[in-house]
Amino acid sequence: MQTDLDYGFMTDLGEVAIETLVPPSVEALPNLSDALQFFYNYRPPLELEAIQADRRRFITGKVSNLNLSQATAALNRTYLVRSIQFKVPEIITSGRSLLPRERFLLKDLLNTPSSDLLFAFRPVSRRADGSYTVLWKVLTQFSDPQIRDLDRYVVK
Repeated sequence: MQTDLDYGFMTDLGEVAIETLVPPSVEALPNLSDALQFFYNYRPPLELEAIQADRRRFITGKVSNLNLSQATAALNRTYLVRSIQFKVPEIITSGRSLLPRERFLLKDLLNTPSSDLLFAFRPVSRRADGSYTVLWKVLTQFSDPQIRDLDRYVVK
């Protein structure tokens, strides 16, 4: 099993000044485009297999007809990104058996650092080596997603 279950989606907002971007109010959400509503309404699954399936769908672009799997970076255009990250615990990724003394620590051993952010970035210059200087702004930090069924994957 891989140690990181990171995935996300993005869209090109066009020539929008990053300074003008603010999270919409709850009342304004229904007035957003379907794609932008998806950025705010998507909730990561709570089970490991479902998270892995969503990750594959986003990476391959098979999540919806909204075309959110990739965008080519261009100068002076602003992009919106939803980034979901999970650090899978070593006890799961290693596949090793749980030691008797670790049984009392299982909750701590299954702790999964995670994050769920909505941010915007805007490439403002490109260097000769192909790297970019970007402006970026965090718009929303969602609740850290959790994986509720990791105990099913512990070799006991």
